[in-house]
Amino acid sequence: MYGEPIPDESTPVHPGRTRQPGKHARSPFTSLYSSGGSTSGGPKFFYLKHPFTSVIGENVDPELTERFTNWLYIRSDKVSRRRKYYFSKKDNQIKPWLDFGCEKIDKKDWFYALAHPRQVINNTHIDVIMYYLRKRGKYGPNNNTRFTTTDCLFKTKIERIYDKFISSPPEQRYSVVKPEDDVGEYILGYRILANVAWDLVDYVLIPVNLVENFHWLLLVFDIKDRQLYVYDSMVRANRHKTVETLVDKFSIIIPLYLSCTGFYGKRKDINFKSTKAYIEKPVTDPLDIQWMVAEIPQQKEGSVDCGVFVAAFAEYVSLGDLAIPKEDLSDIDQHRRRYGALLWDYATKKQEDGSISESEVTGRLARRKGAPAKNERTRVQRKKK
Repeated sequence: MYGEPIPDESTPVHPGRTRQPGKHARSPFTSLYSSGGSTSGGPKFFYLKHPFTSVIGENVDPELTERFTNWLYIRSDKVSRRRKYYFSKKDNQIKPWLDFGCEKIDKKDWFYALAHPRQVINNTHIDVIMYYLRKRGKYGPNNNTRFTTTDCLFKTKIERIYDKFISSPPEQRYSVVKPEDDVGEYILGYRILANVAWDLVDYVLIPVNLVENFHWLLLVFDIKDRQLYVYDSMVRANRHKTVETLVDKFSIIIPLYLSCTGFYGKRKDINFKSTKAYIEKPVTDPLDIQWMVAEIPQQKEGSVDCGVFVAAFAEYVSLGDLAIPKEDLSDIDQHRRRYGALLWDYATKKQEDGSISESEVTGRLARRKGAPAKNERTRVQRKKK
């Protein structure tokens, strides 16, 4: 919003992606009709766009936390301590499954990994949180900061095109970068649910999973300052070279796609003669990199909380806070419980209401489903001041 660890690392590898329910595992609570009961009005859409109606750092309703905790841990005391898993196979099932738009969750241990201390979160947790942050950025509240996010797969797309770029003859390198590539579609506002074109925002939040190092970090592309900020909750000398090499790939590839997608022609606030960060700088030059260390909290030695820190970093930046006070994340377990409770409450209320979320498909997803047209970009709804 995510194997055994090597001896000198603190954050173990994340589990694999949560298995998706089959196509016949549809929720019986999903209404096929509008709230008025008409058979021609279409589905009933849920009245809330996302679960992040409260600001990070604010206490979650204690009654909500208690209801979530009771649901999560019910019957867990019946499981033998010799079992490998926290829940029995029967108690682990969520029927009907909970729909988070970009993911459908049918296992309770998904919430356990997110909300329980000392658990490792995976790509699905981060993707769900990033998806709902994108929606909050579009629909509010607290959307004075213009931003969007990528999903976890964006890193793979960057690495793939970088390898192709760097292995090509120098005279052919720039020809491998095309606007119709996956990276170009992210920038144009397509590819993922609830995406927003990058020329309409000030910040792009990019979650990065370093699988080989069992670690998460967050990259923030500050467009106006042409800067790539690196948020790492546990800086280690023995992995810094790996992180640095990876960040360089983003720094090199992103400007190439901004150029080939016509990004700068859409930005009236960027002038290559007067905008400080862009003066006398070729459009394809790598982005500047700023390592955020003193400006952000660090996780405890030996903890596996890096994914939760990434989610929290992203939420703070989405509110316009590039520097994050250390005391704000001093109790990271509280933030785990908050994410678990808010997501669970949102999905169960939507289910109980017999509603679905409105379609947020863009780009290739839309073309498979017949709408919207590729030139129809999603725009940010700014809060009126």
